[in-house]
Amino acid sequence: MTALLTELSNAVITTFGHCGRGNGAPSGMDDLIEDLAQALVDGECDEPAEGTFAATCMDDRLRTNGTDPLLPNVAGGCFGLLLAARAVHPAYDLETCTARRFMQILKDDGLPVYAHIDQQFPESDQTGCVFNDRMSLIGTIGPQIADDMMTRLGADPETRMMASGLADRIRLITSLSDAGTDPFGEDGLSRLKAVRDAGGTIEVLRGSHAPLGADISFRYGQTLSRNLLDADHAVKLFHLDAWSFAPTAAKLVRILPRSAEQADSHTSEEDLIAQMTMAMLLTGFSAMSVICSPETLLVIRS
Repeated sequence: MTALLTELSNAVITTFGHCGRGNGAPSGMDDLIEDLAQALVDGECDEPAEGTFAATCMDDRLRTNGTDPLLPNVAGGCFGLLLAARAVHPAYDLETCTARRFMQILKDDGLPVYAHIDQQFPESDQTGCVFNDRMSLIGTIGPQIADDMMTRLGADPETRMMASGLADRIRLITSLSDAGTDPFGEDGLSRLKAVRDAGGTIEVLRGSHAPLGADISFRYGQTLSRNLLDADHAVKLFHLDAWSFAPTAAKLVRILPRSAEQADSHTSEEDLIAQMTMAMLLTGFSAMSVICSPETLLVIRS
């Protein structure tokens, strides 16, 4: 597991292929793909990250004030962390993983609680980013995505088995009832309300997603600077700081109260961390697949 998430022998430069669910190929691909991919591999737009706790969404847009906080990126921001915590088995207690309780635990520990709303959603249906709005779809396609993702990363059979099991569990915990709520009795609006009630930061990001590609980085301590990327290459990318998932999971395992089932089964911290780390990776790639077309550039780099 550690080797998978920290050591890639070569950068992977490809497209989403059959995993891409988005509509329409990004413009300018033929002209920019080679130069942009090489710039990413060379780290031309990387800057030191401000910490190791993944807190900012992989969104391709700058914050509303035009800044890039350089916090490590995870799909969905705090919603991605919530789903990772819900995915482990044996599970945490139901109350621990309600959005309301989870966001308050983060806030009480001084951790960032951040979410955004996409401007294109109607005001009556502002459920947050695509990750929150389409969480059920991300879970549904997860089992199909997991095998492809593990192949791209050269995972061993044991890791592939863990990824497959997690993907199946994520599909179950994101399934919707006839009332449109998940197994925790929540929907996109109630999850967003939990962020607001915990005193978290919620902002509306303007404009629609128009990324040329997606970047998954295992380079410890570095994150992609949107300011540098826009200035040097005039393009937008989704970006995941996969290197930060393990330390983020370790922090979550320390602050979330263990369930009786976890204690009785003598589940180790290492196992919970490994499951959360993998869940962040799988759901991140699934979320990217939802919005990226088959032709969208994908770079995975160590």
